[in-house]
Parts: sequence; C-alpha cells; structure tokens
Amino acid sequence: MSTIHTNSIREELERIKKEFSAESAAGEVPASSAMLIKSLIMLLEMVFSIFLEKTTKKPIETRANHLHKPEQIKHQLAQTPEEKQKNC
Repeated sequence: MSTIHTNSIREELERIKKEFSAESAAGEVPASSAMLIKSLIMLLEMVFSIFLEKTTKKPIETRANHLHKPEQIKHQLAQTPEEKQKNC
C-alpha cells in the first residue's frame, strides 16, 4: 500500500489557491470560470479534510455495542423458536 503525504497534498492545494487568486485578481480569469474554479477548490478542500484525517472518532456507545455483538448473536442462535417468538 502506498503512503500519502498529507502535508504535501495540502501544501499543493494551498499553492494552487494562491496562484489562482493572483491570476483572478489580475483579470486573467473570466468571472464565470473563477466562480466554478473556486467551487471546485472548496470541494477538494472538503474531500481532503474528510479522507486525509488520521483517525475518525466513534462514540463510546457505538464501540461498546460493537464489542458485545458476538455474544448477542450467540445468544440469539441458542434460543428456541418459542423464545424467539416471545422476544419479537
């Protein structure tokens, strides 16, 4: 698996934003194109912030429920059909 250098990706996006801002301020980019490119840069920033995070925190309840699932499944498998009907 290849390694992604998140800092270099963020730095490159920042460089592109600065260059685009300079060209846009100089009038080299039409207004309609500038709006579209700004929107695309914003979307890239959002995608990078989502996918380049080191960890995603889960609520404690989710982690706790996940730990007990195998026992719940074993318990459900061991139930008789009558016990299953009572639980429904």
